[in-house]
Amino acid sequence: LLDTAKGKGIKIHAWVNVYVLWSSKSLPNHERHILHMRQEWLDTTQEWPVDVEKELNMVTVNNNGSEGLFLSPNHPDVNGYLIKVFRELITNYDIDGLHLDYIRYQDAEYGRNPYAIARFKNESGNDPGPWFLEMERSTIASPRLIGNMKRWNNFKRKAVTSLVKDTRALVNEVRPDCIISAAVKPNLYVARERYFQEWNVWLAAGYMDWVVPMNYSPKMREFARNIDVINDNFPKKYREKIIMGIALHNQKPSEAVEKIQFSRLGQFPRISVFSYNIMIKDHRYTSVFDEENH
Repeated sequence: LLDTAKGKGIKIHAWVNVYVLWSSKSLPNHERHILHMRQEWLDTTQEWPVDVEKELNMVTVNNNGSEGLFLSPNHPDVNGYLIKVFRELITNYDIDGLHLDYIRYQDAEYGRNPYAIARFKNESGNDPGPWFLEMERSTIASPRLIGNMKRWNNFKRKAVTSLVKDTRALVNEVRPDCIISAAVKPNLYVARERYFQEWNVWLAAGYMDWVVPMNYSPKMREFARNIDVINDNFPKKYREKIIMGIALHNQKPSEAVEKIQFSRLGQFPRISVFSYNIMIKDHRYTSVFDEENH
């Protein structure tokens, strides 16, 4: 595939699901899959050990329940393992880029892997367990609790950013011309506070070459609001590093084109449509896009 693509001038970026480990209700067949070998690496909201079958049965088609099983970004061994995987990819395959998806926590309440908690205790001298209980029992959080939870959330955010930073160092060492990109939550505030994905820092620090905000809402008001948040937080010089992600599966071709036009008017000319399989199944999209590009 790589040889064929390069012969035709097509660039290949390896798409990696980073922290999400498994989402099928059927367990992986290979006995040495990480899910079988390293269940202590799994992230959790509270329950330990993780009830794998229960978690997978909660997975829904539209991900309005669980998204599946995630690795714990703050488990001491997880990020190192992922860097080894990335090293294997960029060393053994002549790829043009590494595209990181699911480089985040599953949701705000995750992160309570006991090994991660032990790491936080060791680094900070604080046990977050009482903070979690107070959060669950309080209707109004005290200033002290808000400060404590801020420290805990910074710990989580730092783990994800640490992986991004180490990935940049790896690529600079092994293959400096390899592009690093990531699919990110489109609203920067939600990305930072709910998913611990501070992609503004990744761009500003030069850890990422591109980011692709998954601005997939079919509602123009929400789509535009996400762009407003980006504009409020980024100088214009970063716009060429932001590729606007637009969905096809949940809206008509004319609505998708409207969002492409809106993005370009907002000085975000680079577009990524999700996904190609929709375009080849429904040729209305290709015809409308052809008209837009002419």
